[in-house]
Amino acid sequence: SVPGGAPPGRIVAEVGVGALGLTMTRVRPALDAPLIHALVTEPRAEFYGMRGHSVQDVEEVYDFLEFQPTHANHLVWHGGTLVALVQTYDPRAEEVGGAYEVRDGDLGFHFITAPGGLQGRARATAYRSIVDWLGARPGTRRLVIEPDVRNTRAVKTARALGFTVDREVELPGKRAALYFRDAR
Repeated sequence: SVPGGAPPGRIVAEVGVGALGLTMTRVRPALDAPLIHALVTEPRAEFYGMRGHSVQDVEEVYDFLEFQPTHANHLVWHGGTLVALVQTYDPRAEEVGGAYEVRDGDLGFHFITAPGGLQGRARATAYRSIVDWLGARPGTRRLVIEPDVRNTRAVKTARALGFTVDREVELPGKRAALYFRDAR
């Protein structure tokens, strides 16, 4: 948690369903690296691929990504509590783009939730809100995710959010399930 909630002046979107309002802020690597590091190096983040990274490594990775026009990174907040880290990308700029026929309007994303934040129904509502926000972004026609097939939590969440598995594909470091969902 961060006292006072999302940092002022960094809010890029406010989304939510019912009483659950979420705030999205753009990642600023120099400021947010310690917070991101805490998320991506936990044992539960094994499929995120950054468990052995130092805070400096995390800052360098996100600093590099911040200058890529094909990627965007956001922190998702509920009040003063961090809910998730969301990275969007153009599938043509990632390995997954070579594993299927990318369409105009495809938007890929990765997301990792913060521990100890929202639980139960509130967490499920937050997931839906995030995915709906991504699907409503201008030019987005279809959402693409490619979780490691061993990541049973991500696979279960993908299905609950209305994603449909297309097939499994080999990507560097993982066998991935390729999922799609039409944007709404």
